[in-house]
Amino acid sequence: MTKPLPMEMRERAVRFVQAGESRHKVAARFGVVPSTVIDWLARFEKAGSVAPAKVGGYRPKKIIGAYREWMLK
Repeated sequence: MTKPLPMEMRERAVRFVQAGESRHKVAARFGVVPSTVIDWLARFEKAGSVAPAKVGGYRPKKIIGAYREWMLK
């Protein structure tokens, strides 16, 4: 899994679009696909920040209950 792009890049891209530049031109300037810039703008409008979402998550145990106890013995 790749790392999220830097916050500075995200914030600069949003500022360029807010200043009137098209999303496609901003995407070309930063070397990302236009949908990335569109997603950053949506996140900024919804949450007020362009911070990336949490990467990874909780993974429940595959074996639970009596079978797990039996295997641990």
